[in-house]
Amino acid sequence: MNEATWEGQPLRFEFELSSTPTHALAAIIDQDRLLLANIPNRGWCCPSGKIEPGETPEQTAKREAYEETGAIIEIVRRLGAFALPNVAMPTFLARCLTLVDLPPSSESTDRKWIDRSDLPTVYCDWNPLFQRFFDYAFERSHL
Repeated sequence: MNEATWEGQPLRFEFELSSTPTHALAAIIDQDRLLLANIPNRGWCCPSGKIEPGETPEQTAKREAYEETGAIIEIVRRLGAFALPNVAMPTFLARCLTLVDLPPSSESTDRKWIDRSDLPTVYCDWNPLFQRFFDYAFERSHL
């Protein structure tokens, strides 16, 4: 099961990116918790967003983590990539170095650490692919 539907579109997870990155996502893990942002009209999710001109996917993941959760992060490793039509989103396992207040320009209305066991009831548009992805991310966080 490497495919699902997310926000009405076909979603796939790839270990190797098959197209040019357009977005990036940070899975910020601490023990058995994941830091999520509450994005209006979406809900609780990992910080993610479009790659800006001149940015690497890693820089985008760090910027989005700060903008959406107030987290200053360290990238631990690349996990793979989500692929939607016209979107290639590298995903990164990250560690939170510090949390500061949400920036005034944040798209997010809140942030919170969610226990791994609560993700299926909290994460926006949860599906079996997300379950597999986060199981993999948590497994990799303990290496």
